[in-house]
Amino acid sequence: ALLKLLEHPDTVTRGCAAWSLGFMRVKEALPLLEQALSSETESYPRTRMEVALNEIRADRAKIP
Repeated sequence: ALLKLLEHPDTVTRGCAAWSLGFMRVKEALPLLEQALSSETESYPRTRMEVALNEIRADRAKIP
């Protein structure tokens, strides 16, 4: 459900969805977050997507 919200028309909804995915460190969300970030024009969701990507990548780097 959160992955679909990355395409929601409301900027706050997109940002909150991205933040949630990062908070939960959903590795499977990486490609969709990258895709969403590449087309996002609004500041709030862009920032949240960048933070989420960083959180997930950092968590992924810890795995041996």
